[in-house]
Amino acid sequence: MSPEQADSGGEDIDTRTDVYSLGVVLYELLIGALPLSTADFRKAAFGELLRKLRDEDALPPSTKLRTMGQSSVAAQNRRTEPAVLARQLRGDLDAITLKALEKDRSRRYGSPSDLAADIERYLHDQAVLATAPSLTYRTHKFVRRHRWGVAAASALAFALIALALTMAIQSARIVRERDRANREAETARRVTDFLTGLFNVSDPDKARGNRITAREILDEGGRRIETSLSNEPEIQARMLATIGNVYSGLGLYPQAEKLVKQSVAIQQRVLGSDHPDTLTSQRLLGWLETRAGNHARAEKLLRDTLDRQRRVNGPEHTDTLKTATYLADVYYQQARYAEAEKILAGVLETSRRTRGAEHPETLSVMHSMALVYDGKQLFDKEEMLWRQLVDARRLVLGADHPSTITSIQNLAYVRFRRREFADAEKLQREVVETHRRILGPEHPNTLTATGNLANTLQAEGRLGEAEKLQRETLDARRRVLGPNHLDTLYSTNNLALVLQDEGRYGEAEALYREALEGERRILGDNHPDIGIVWYNLAALAAHRKDRRNSLAYLRQALEHGYIDAEFMTTDEAWKSLRSDPEYRALFTQIQQRAADGQRTTAH
Repeated sequence: MSPEQADSGGEDIDTRTDVYSLGVVLYELLIGALPLSTADFRKAAFGELLRKLRDEDALPPSTKLRTMGQSSVAAQNRRTEPAVLARQLRGDLDAITLKALEKDRSRRYGSPSDLAADIERYLHDQAVLATAPSLTYRTHKFVRRHRWGVAAASALAFALIALALTMAIQSARIVRERDRANREAETARRVTDFLTGLFNVSDPDKARGNRITAREILDEGGRRIETSLSNEPEIQARMLATIGNVYSGLGLYPQAEKLVKQSVAIQQRVLGSDHPDTLTSQRLLGWLETRAGNHARAEKLLRDTLDRQRRVNGPEHTDTLKTATYLADVYYQQARYAEAEKILAGVLETSRRTRGAEHPETLSVMHSMALVYDGKQLFDKEEMLWRQLVDARRLVLGADHPSTITSIQNLAYVRFRRREFADAEKLQREVVETHRRILGPEHPNTLTATGNLANTLQAEGRLGEAEKLQRETLDARRRVLGPNHLDTLYSTNNLALVLQDEGRYGEAEALYREALEGERRILGDNHPDIGIVWYNLAALAAHRKDRRNSLAYLRQALEHGYIDAEFMTTDEAWKSLRSDPEYRALFTQIQQRAADGQRTTAH
């Protein structure tokens, strides 16, 4: 009921009463509660109820939302925190709502169409007509409540002061709004001019009949940003990060890292180290360092980003949770599975509670947890998560989304580890075909899928097909990622495995040693992954009846923590050594460590 309907004075009712009702609806849509408490209405006498409707002002929606704490249904429906929603409401939305709910109907919008027009202005980032009540108006309300006490004061002097303050506030606000609008307009114009000039490279007069690829446009954009936007650092940093992110999506990590480093440096200087834009770019840089295998630098960057985001945004903010997941990935890459699992367990619980079980970010955390289970050899838990992820991502993201395809690929990997090769091959062929169609034949994800398919074909004894795919994968990784990237070295090791099975021992040994040297240079001499190459060299020496080197390499594999007792019982390479006392002693140690749950992994 509007105040005039609750008034016994018999005022006429007009469309401004409808405006009041629409204001009540808008208030409840914004925060999930009515302007005045219905609990108080049920307790009050009828006359008191009418007085409340006539005289008690509603709190601004943002203020009332803060008093509701964590119980806001509106915040839950938007999957956000009440404090974040309150910041979004503060300002224009508060002003529009309160103008519709004015007790004095002459101060309301004249009609529902006026209210709709102001909301439309807000949606189009235009200045709205509603403003915070002026000091003069607040004084008038105060006088109505305390008319006898105020009558004894000098109203004239107070009114003059109030008028001066109101004019100053309004003038300052107009200046701020004008400056903000000018800055945003200039930013939009400069970005438009930059992009227009960038895409002009495809103009027939400039291209001279040559076809211009998207990659060439990106490269040209990266070059132009440094010169054409040098006097506008905020815009320059934003464009550097944007193009760097596009490079990253294409798997062009070195190009992405260069631009994102520049963006972070500019944002730290201009915006400060705690600004959200700076922290977002810094997180991307940490992710790129992880992809490049620079784990120490990645960990340092992501730890710093996480500490700042926890302080600035809070521990449950979306950006904070995403950075924590990236840090856990760094630990996973270094085989620090217990640390990764601890972080991910906390992130997963928070994400399910605040964002929902099927939110894409929650699914991303589940993905990371499944990888940790793989590292810990917990295959039942791992397969259960991959199955859940395949079903959820197909439903939420679609069958062709890269994250869905990655989940299918990892489910195939578990089947491979369980020697269910036919099922693994079927899933892997689906993944390779989809990646080639969507991402292209040389995208890092496509190459990973192709290498996995080759591993399965090798396990099925189809060595010719496996060798062809492994060579294609290795050649592409050398071109795209470079010869010293970890994925390139893993491909080197995997091709050597196929050549070894084909009896081409000399070629296989050369590739093993290349992989061993590269991994030791990047990971350090004690990383568990290096034990895999030592084991492969040991098996190769055993095939060649080289007892001395075979046992020496096997000791190296054992020292690096790589053991695969189950495979050694079936591998024909060890057949000639099974009666050797030294080999049997080593194998007993391997069995004991396997029984203790130590790591047995393969690329």
